[in-house]
Amino acid sequence: MALALALDPDNPEKLAEAAELYLNRLPASHVHSEIGLLYARRGAEKLMRRSTATPAAPAKAAPKAAAKSGPKLAKNDRQLLARLALLESQALLDLGRAREALRHLDDAQRWDPGADTAADIRYERAVALFELCQLTDARGAFESWLARYPSDQQEAWAHHHLGLALEMLGETVRAERELAEARRLQPEHFAAPMVVSADEFRDMVDAEARTLSPEQISDLKLVALETVDLPNLRDLTLEE
Repeated sequence: MALALALDPDNPEKLAEAAELYLNRLPASHVHSEIGLLYARRGAEKLMRRSTATPAAPAKAAPKAAAKSGPKLAKNDRQLLARLALLESQALLDLGRAREALRHLDDAQRWDPGADTAADIRYERAVALFELCQLTDARGAFESWLARYPSDQQEAWAHHHLGLALEMLGETVRAERELAEARRLQPEHFAAPMVVSADEFRDMVDAEARTLSPEQISDLKLVALETVDLPNLRDLTLEE
């Protein structure tokens, strides 16, 4: 990959492969997400420049609605641009920038993606909605995705996220079914929950607090600690 980019650093296809490597194949990290984001953005910029620099074949006048969708690109270029927009959105989600990610997912959808990319776009959109605490929309998006793409490699994660959204919406029985399905499909990723009572949890917190340094204990006394089953939605959405 490094040699390919060194030989042709402006090749959008190679830049997409580099972004894919850093975002989906190497171990997840903030640095890898930042690098993947840069490769995806550069790939999209180079592809647009390459496409607009290539003289287009004479064609009939396009409808006004189509003229707003951007420059006329070959189908392969449109699909590559959709893939690059998807990769950029994945990087932004990894970096906690879900609202930006949604905008790039809109772009990816507009560029007429192939079947595999379309499935990933719908999945990442559902994740972005969940991250933004738009729980009702996230629930619908995951339900639609699971109905449309059964047995996809992301299926277990979709069940997991759907379960979390349902839990926050108060649908606890159905939430547990979805979370259990995620554990069944990928037990190596989703461990069974550790059930403890409120008193047992308080004892665990107290035991951990006793291991802190005097300075840390002094800082801890400056804040109020509250134990709840689920965080308040307003607290989660005070900031992005």
